[in-house]
Amino acid sequence: MIRFLLLLWIFAKSTFTSFAGLASLPEIRAELVEHRHWITDDQLDQSIVISRTTPGPVGVYVVSVGYMADGVPGAAAGWLAMAAPALAVILLVGSLGKRAQHPRVRSMLQCVVIASAALLVLAAVPIGRQALDSPLAIAIAAVALPMLLSKRIDTLWILGGAAAVSFGAALLGVA
Repeated sequence: MIRFLLLLWIFAKSTFTSFAGLASLPEIRAELVEHRHWITDDQLDQSIVISRTTPGPVGVYVVSVGYMADGVPGAAAGWLAMAAPALAVILLVGSLGKRAQHPRVRSMLQCVVIASAALLVLAAVPIGRQALDSPLAIAIAAVALPMLLSKRIDTLWILGGAAAVSFGAALLGVA
């Protein structure tokens, strides 16, 4: 029960302050991997992969992280922490909806978006360092990044192509 409450506190603290899917990742990683050693970097990476390959919000990785840290109670803590900010925003918008067009409120929301973008960049750096560990991974990233930025090709096709190249390289013994 104590671990459940600690996980709920850690997840809630990071999800309420991030307002975007993976923006909570640096804080969760610092708490669970570096400070408490409840999960490993590999388990954190697996949680992200699980959430990115399933339908639903990007922040669902918190549920997988909770499961890896404490089983079903940890997953429940992750789900509660993931859902709570959205529910709170719905309640706030409902009560403050008329004031949403006020310049100060709009400026505050823009600041939240900018802060979330910065947190996403901070989350991407450690993941990128671990993922780009071979010449093949670097080559795939070098080809995929411009295609992703051009937005002319659907992300699913780029992921499928990268997986096919990686699988083919593994079959040939190159990777």
